[in-house]
This record gives sequence, structure tokens and C-alpha cells, in this order.
Amino acid sequence: MLAAYGLNTMLEIQQHEICDRLSTESGEVLFELFFWMYDQKQATQVVFDGRNAPMLFLTGGEDKVVPPSTARQMAARYGDLATVQEYSGKCHYMQLEDGWQELA
Repeated sequence: MLAAYGLNTMLEIQQHEICDRLSTESGEVLFELFFWMYDQKQATQVVFDGRNAPMLFLTGGEDKVVPPSTARQMAARYGDLATVQEYSGKCHYMQLEDGWQELA
């Protein structure tokens, strides 16, 4: 699944190198991310009330996890405070791809 959706623009050998370094994730972290609406601690909540700092949304043009259209919708919620930068041909984990220096 990770290779097909998160690493989809990388060579197969790169996908294997990345997947071979992974280990299991904490059940608590997964709960906080995917069932945030039931998390009484609201661990992933970000409160933006009264804030006016600029935000930068980076998105890969080939991202199948959070596609560019979703990134644009999220950024639109913050009006002029948000900028979206789409990187053509990049996947969800674009920071692991060749050319990551351009992102940094």
C-alpha cells in the first residue's frame, strides 16, 4: 500500500529501500491521526483562532494520499494566509525523492 500510494513516483528499488527501514507504528498515534474525532485529548488538534502567521502547503502533483486538490481545499480555509506550492511529478513522500533539496 505504501509503495502504491505514498511512494508511487519512485523507482521500485527506492521503494524497497524505504520500506525495509520501517517498523510498526504506535497504535495510539494511529488512533490520534485517523480517529481524531474520538480522541478526548485532541492530540492532533491545531488551534488557529486569532493567529495570522503565513502557512505553506506543499503538495506533490502525483500525491495519492493527499492529492493537490485536497491541499488546495485545506489552504483555502485560511484565505490569504495560505500559499500552496505543487511539485509536478512528486509523490506524498516527496522529501524522500531525488531533488528533495529543492523542497528544503
